[in-house]
Amino acid sequence: MKILLVAKVPAYFEQFKQKNLSFPYFQSQTHWQKALSKLNHSTKTYLYSNSIICPHKLSVTLSNFFDQHTPTLFTRYRLIKNKLYFLNPENYFRSISLCSLIKSYQPGKIIIAGGVSELLSFPLKLAKEQKATIFMLHGEDPLQSATSFERQNIKFFDWIITNDPTHAKNWKKLGAKNTLALPYSAIDPTFHKKVNLSSAQKESLGADVVFAGTLLPDRQKILKKLTHFNLKIFGHIPSTFKLDPSLTKHYYGQAWGKKMVNIFNASKIVLNFVPSHMPTGGNLRTFEIPGCGAFQLVSRCPKEWFIPNKEIVIFSSTKDLIQKINYYLKNPIRRSKIAQAGHHKTHQHHTYQKHFEAILKFV
Repeated sequence: MKILLVAKVPAYFEQFKQKNLSFPYFQSQTHWQKALSKLNHSTKTYLYSNSIICPHKLSVTLSNFFDQHTPTLFTRYRLIKNKLYFLNPENYFRSISLCSLIKSYQPGKIIIAGGVSELLSFPLKLAKEQKATIFMLHGEDPLQSATSFERQNIKFFDWIITNDPTHAKNWKKLGAKNTLALPYSAIDPTFHKKVNLSSAQKESLGADVVFAGTLLPDRQKILKKLTHFNLKIFGHIPSTFKLDPSLTKHYYGQAWGKKMVNIFNASKIVLNFVPSHMPTGGNLRTFEIPGCGAFQLVSRCPKEWFIPNKEIVIFSSTKDLIQKINYYLKNPIRRSKIAQAGHHKTHQHHTYQKHFEAILKFV
């Protein structure tokens, strides 16, 4: 089947792109493409983040500059662009370009990565006229983060796929025809895996306790209580926030791609603070951590995904987290058995190929 993948590369990720790939090698959409290819589907990609009027490299440079140096003002600018997306002439030209691709490629299904405010409605209308099934994969709570484009054009989406059942219900409240919480996040077994590391790599990357992810204030608040452990913190600090001074000596910069895989392989315990907007589901790290063979301590996880205390360990509070860190550091055999079971479960049931196979049965 012909599948058209409509997605974006965030401006910050442009620095990691390789010429022969549509996305950075570690971005989820790269794994989507590989999974769909293994399922014998033909895919093409349309990047709705590409600039049409302004030279793309200049647009990316300006976006990164203003995001770093004037974050509050830049956030307001993006909100205005989102709300008034239909007045942006560049969105018109992007949509014309997408229409041309839909006409020539004639996809049977169109997968749209959520967060769209760079298109207009007429490519979706054309796709419906050509009998294509349109579905969107969206990882945020729509009541908080659905763009104006997504809200106003929700009738064109045949299916909206989420990682959280609550999100699926909230899309229904906004008028979605069909929703499905499967999830679509997963691992690529050729990428998220156990690796052999040198002693130097283990020393520089590993620790008793590691966190790798976006350093939002609520996560920093928890990490401040863990500084008495051998703790290493990696991740992106959003431009609108700062790193708490008490965490400075534990912070080792950002971690993407293979570096993240190596960090998980080098560490005894990997923490996962599932975002508050995902009350009944899980995030990418839920799968990536055990996929790399690491022991995961997570704030919550559906029992349908992993069995608590057998394939994953869940903590209920900061006090409980500290107690469980102490327990599992003192019990390496128990920790290793859980990590191995989680690794096996992930590679057997939670690959992108398995998840997309399940999604395509519905859509």
